[in-house]
Amino acid sequence: MEPVPPAPSDRAGSDVDQLAFRRTLGYLATGVTVISLYSDEGVHGMTANAVMSLSLDPPLILVAIDRRARTARYIQTARAFGVNILRDTQEPLSRFFARSWRPATPPEHRFAEWAGVPYLVGSLAGISCRVAEILDGGDHIIVVGRVVGLRVDDPEGQPLLFYRGRYASLVSHEASPPESPELTSSEHIHVYYGEWSQDEGEPLAGRPIPPHPWTGY
Repeated sequence: MEPVPPAPSDRAGSDVDQLAFRRTLGYLATGVTVISLYSDEGVHGMTANAVMSLSLDPPLILVAIDRRARTARYIQTARAFGVNILRDTQEPLSRFFARSWRPATPPEHRFAEWAGVPYLVGSLAGISCRVAEILDGGDHIIVVGRVVGLRVDDPEGQPLLFYRGRYASLVSHEASPPESPELTSSEHIHVYYGEWSQDEGEPLAGRPIPPHPWTGY
């Protein structure tokens, strides 16, 4: 596995205001996922919305991860990761894995072994990937994942969305065509820059998961 490429040393010359950049890109509605992988400490999870498909042949996806995140380190040795696509009822889990969950008691959740990665049970769908390449992405790294497993647990389920800095969900009206649903938002929240790990004292519900079940892949 190649190491994470160093961050570019020359950041000068940009006249784009960072706040304006973030606000403008906020108009691009995205889905919300939890990236899950095995680390030496156990299961590690991170909320992420910078996820996209890349190629059909071979099947590849992209995941952008902040260089400051522990996931950026863990993914170099994990060699495998899962993308858990959240449903609209899983906003508490998104907040929890983004470390913006305030209650003392974590929301109920459970991981199960699936296709060599930890799957967040109850998710709308899941993608199992093997790390194909890690590229420089400024203050992020870009992980190219080769897809080796797919599952859709609820074909009729609704996704959790992120729009203009807020969680959102799809709302369909009889007068509106199915392909253009409206968005409804909850309170303002930052997604992505925090993450959760099993070694922070939260017990892993369900049966134990071996630390490196994908050995030999």
